[in-house]
Amino acid sequence: MNKKICNIILDLLPMYIENDVTNDTKEFIEEHIKECSNCKDKLDVMKMNIAKEEDRLKNDTKIEIEKIKKVNKKLKIHKGVLIVSSIIISIIAIILLGCTIYKEFNKTLYDNIQEIYDENIKLNNYHLTKKYIYKNYFEAGSFELINDIYYKDSKFKICENFKSMNTDTSEKIRYGEIGSDKITEIDINDNSIKEIDINDENSTDVIKHFSYVDNNYILDDIGYYVSLDDFKNIDYKDMEIKVLDEREWYVYKKGNEINYNEYWIDKNNLTDIRLIEGNEKFYRETSFVLEKNIVTEENLNINYDTRN
Repeated sequence: MNKKICNIILDLLPMYIENDVTNDTKEFIEEHIKECSNCKDKLDVMKMNIAKEEDRLKNDTKIEIEKIKKVNKKLKIHKGVLIVSSIIISIIAIILLGCTIYKEFNKTLYDNIQEIYDENIKLNNYHLTKKYIYKNYFEAGSFELINDIYYKDSKFKICENFKSMNTDTSEKIRYGEIGSDKITEIDINDNSIKEIDINDENSTDVIKHFSYVDNNYILDDIGYYVSLDDFKNIDYKDMEIKVLDEREWYVYKKGNEINYNEYWIDKNNLTDIRLIEGNEKFYRETSFVLEKNIVTEENLNINYDTRN
């Protein structure tokens, strides 16, 4: 066999296998292979190697496809978990938001008062005017008592003004510091000054409340909002709006014209309160007016000299 022709055939075999030759070339190669066993063996080896490579590629492809399927399956599971988790979180968030909105829109008057009260009792600077009026229609004993309380940084001053309806009056100034055993009292009527032991059983309630109390809760201890619970069962819809001293007040009244109770609270600040009780025998009113963070050292000064 001509070696030169065999070399040409061997060069053409890869294209022959791929069917990438002309018909004449194909016919020439097939005629040669019939007569040349060497070239035929080379062709068979080539075909076998190509088949093995195809099988290997098929297996590798199959393995890769299986891997991709497993990854996709895991991704689908993770995606499902994330979707379910997102839905659950969204539902919880909607429920919580709904509860918050519902609670906010359904707050009672007492809830709002309590919220402000919890802030107010922590004040470290305030002026509180507490007025108590009592009128007896049939007996002597009608009077008016006003306590102006100034408090700042553990120091306090109480200006007390008492007026009875038979023209007796009493003016006193008490001052001191939280935690002290003694409180100084100036009696303006007697032009006298003395120290009061806060542990003395004869001390007034106001004085006692200023002894050994936590600074943050002084307002509570001196009786501020003493009747806060009176508003517990009163709702906005139960109240009417009245104007007094150019201020709008929520007013709730129960009872009748002869025997009644009235609860007033400032519409704007929900802080200032008037509590009124009346019947055919007496009239009683307690009011609180709170001014926040206005007290200065000058307010706490004692501008009174008993030598005068």
